Amino acid sequence: AVVSTQSGHYGRGTLIAYGQYKAGQKLSFGPSEDRMRLKMWRSSAEIVAEQNSRRDSSVTLELNFFAVMTAEERNQYLGMNGTSGIKAKPRTLSSVLSDTPA
Repeated sequence: AVVSTQSGHYGRGTLIAYGQYKAGQKLSFGPSEDRMRLKMWRSSAEIVAEQNSRRDSSVTLELNFFAVMTAEERNQYLGMNGTSGIKAKPRTLSSVLSDTPA
């Protein structure tokens, strides 16, 4: 069976796999956003399937939480440094030596 949505036609298996992905990622969207996310997920799934079918590849890809993100959402993760807000105190050799256990 093929299901039609405003963003395309999807087979039952695709919709089941997308539902399993959302459940595994604990995601829930309203109807119009879900159609948009399904389209992004499908595109990501096609990339993963194509890469994983290559015999000359030494990697195996999986769908992760990035699979349904817009480019703008993904960009929030690029270059992220969890310690960027932490300022290190300037240290001298004598302060480092005094912190060392005897």
